[in-house]
Amino acid sequence: MDTDTGKPALAAFVTARLDEEQARAEAMEHFTVYEQPYYSCAGSRTEPYGDLEWGEEHCDCFLAERKAKRLREIAAGRAVVAVYEASVRGFGEGLSVPERRLVLAVAAIWPDHPDYREEWAP
Repeated sequence: MDTDTGKPALAAFVTARLDEEQARAEAMEHFTVYEQPYYSCAGSRTEPYGDLEWGEEHCDCFLAERKAKRLREIAAGRAVVAVYEASVRGFGEGLSVPERRLVLAVAAIWPDHPDYREEWAP
């Protein structure tokens, strides 16, 4: 059990990493080169630049798709953690083997993080 969150340590670790990932995803912006607007994504331009299209509908860096996909991946990770936490509440941490394996697989995304425990390696 993680004493700070009251969650199993594995769930607390994955939840914290997903929180970090979500903050990064939400901060994603269109590619912008302020000195050279011609090279910037059309989604970052606020006015026409020569004959170039401008505005979100002409985005050529695919930010919307990448951002939406990353947020869906984060939501999927949170769903896995929620199932694991429910099984732990119902059966105790040692008996939720299938759900624990799923959360271990998600945790394996961050093996180099200082809070990652070697016993979580899949």
